[in-house]
Amino acid sequence: MDTTPKTISLLLYLNLEDFEIKENTYMKYNEENDSIIGYEQDKESFYVKINGDKSNQVIIKSFQRYRKKYEDTWRVKKFISEELKKSEISSNSENTRSKNKKQHSDEEWNFARFQEPNKISQANIIAVQLVLTPPFKINVNFDNSKLNLQKSEDLDHIIAQKQEEFHNDFHKNYNLTNDFAFIKTEADQKQLEEMSKQALSNLLGGIGFYYGKININLEETKDGKWHKGFRYAVEKKGLLTASPSRSFFARGFLWDEGFHNIIISQWNPSLSMDIIDSWLSTMSATGWMAREQIRGKEAEAQVPEKFIQQDKLIANPPTFIFPIENIIKYYKTNFETHNELSKLLESQMKNKEITDEVRKATEEKLKTLPNIKSTHAFLKKCFDKLAAWFEWFEIYQKSPGDQKTYQWYGRNSEHNLASGLDDFPRGMLPNIYERHLDLHIWVIELLHTLRNLSHIYDFDLVDHFEKMISKMKENLFSLYFDKSLNILNDYLGPQFNLVESDKHNRLVPPYFWRGDGKCGAENLNPLGKPAECNPYSDMPCCSEWGWCGNSAGHCNCDKCHHAKKLEDRRDFDKKESIFNPHIGYVNLFPIIFGYLNPDEGIFKATLEFLEDSNELYSNFGIRSLSKSDLLYHTGEDYWRGNIWINVNFLVLRGLYKFYKNIPEADALYKNLRSNLVKAVFEEWKKTKMFYEQYSDKNGRGQRAHPFNGWTSLILNIIAERYDN
Repeated sequence: MDTTPKTISLLLYLNLEDFEIKENTYMKYNEENDSIIGYEQDKESFYVKINGDKSNQVIIKSFQRYRKKYEDTWRVKKFISEELKKSEISSNSENTRSKNKKQHSDEEWNFARFQEPNKISQANIIAVQLVLTPPFKINVNFDNSKLNLQKSEDLDHIIAQKQEEFHNDFHKNYNLTNDFAFIKTEADQKQLEEMSKQALSNLLGGIGFYYGKININLEETKDGKWHKGFRYAVEKKGLLTASPSRSFFARGFLWDEGFHNIIISQWNPSLSMDIIDSWLSTMSATGWMAREQIRGKEAEAQVPEKFIQQDKLIANPPTFIFPIENIIKYYKTNFETHNELSKLLESQMKNKEITDEVRKATEEKLKTLPNIKSTHAFLKKCFDKLAAWFEWFEIYQKSPGDQKTYQWYGRNSEHNLASGLDDFPRGMLPNIYERHLDLHIWVIELLHTLRNLSHIYDFDLVDHFEKMISKMKENLFSLYFDKSLNILNDYLGPQFNLVESDKHNRLVPPYFWRGDGKCGAENLNPLGKPAECNPYSDMPCCSEWGWCGNSAGHCNCDKCHHAKKLEDRRDFDKKESIFNPHIGYVNLFPIIFGYLNPDEGIFKATLEFLEDSNELYSNFGIRSLSKSDLLYHTGEDYWRGNIWINVNFLVLRGLYKFYKNIPEADALYKNLRSNLVKAVFEEWKKTKMFYEQYSDKNGRGQRAHPFNGWTSLILNIIAERYDN
């Protein structure tokens, strides 16, 4: 059965967004040749041409113009839809009356169309409607010169040329050798290549520019000024950034963007430098950057209100170190080449036997090199900004209980958003004595990048950074070593006594609640007993219907149950200082960055957790939380067992870069890489989409999709391109 619609209404609109409506900033539409000319104050004019193929069958063509304030311009879809709905109702009411209220067929139903264009002299929104019979072809051509506007057939040629350039550049950058057992045919290999190209192109296509100010939890002072150090951070400014998912997360995420730019810095270093520079320009004088960059009303409209405001003390992993390291290598390589060619040209100029043709050839080679000065200036900015970032971590993320260690500020019993691992379980009772392993290692790696930058800008600081790194690694092994498991681990400070469980082979925390708001005899907790409500949450009461809440219906009925805090119970009046009983991604950071000696027990114990299918190993990738854990796939179930490509990439990178010569680690690397690529590939073949996360049970894609952020790192895993 042919399900192709007989007609399609296509709406194209052009919108001049600005916080202020400026004079002499407007657009005009020429209905005769479907072109738009735009004027912007203090800028050159621009031209837009809508090219339709000669074979197109256009049934209706209409347009409308508007002049709106910024608060309304981004709502263009809303007010255009409302206008067209009114037009449709009006038109078809007349149609019904003319038919003496008889039932009319689909063919008689009129498409909504714009009525008489608004009489506006300076429109900042132009909407064009085309109702066509499929198949049809439309090209939209934008340029700052009317002379450069292309015809439809010319655009076809240009697009084909650009596609060929992309394919050629792709093969230069990525070597997709087939070493996967599940790729059995040439058709499979072509599909794997197609998926790899889509991973790259979709990530690049998700780059956007956002403008506005971010909402920070600052109090305005009496004189109308902002908190010291944040004057610049609260100003309206633009942000050039990739996004995890344009449909679900259309904004900048700090720790995501470092992963995005691993790929972008390898594909187009100049573009990556522009993006990173844009992000670093949002840094406050204190060295803080917002975890989420929600800039502008349109971006805010996608985010629940409670998450819009950014906390000036909440951190995020400094993942920009990865692309910056790539660009350092890029700079050094080109700097050396530039010096060699410059010396060669100088000698050629002195040598009269060298022909002009040879000299010109050397000059041309010099011209093709990237701009060394601009890269040098960019890395200098990185050096200054990363130094400020490090100082901010030193001041605001040190553990109050031990100044030699670090802890993520702002976590609660259920979430640690600052770490990026959201609901990965730490301790039930946040306290000042905690030491967070992943944060300690992130800070060391930030120092590594500062050391590498100091080789370029201030060689005297190299030794200073080396000593700091050495001391911090010494503290790492002395203060995070968990003797009971023989691994490095989070230290949680005083927590409630662990309890035995018939379902688990290790002592577990006393989680008597579920985390999903359900309770009662029909809803069992992770220990296999009737679930209580979380006494530390704002919904501590269980209703007779099995739901947690805080209303009278939850707390005051005969069958209601108000959960007591554990410290008010006789069995939990004492606490003990413990390491984290939850094993997962956090414990892999020492392998990720190559800190473990393969000859020592810590390495072997950590590797065993990675290899064990009852712990972190699955046939589809590395689990975020151990399968044997009490909280495996419980509560929100975000980072509690599901597979995330960004951390899988880091683990594979660590095994490949630091432990490839260890047979056991190399074998594990090959299995994990194959499992992960196969899982993503099988899902992509079904849907042609990438997902936010993948199930460790069946490999299926889950949550947000299309998700073209860090899941695009599957390309680097296939090509085994972990560094530049």
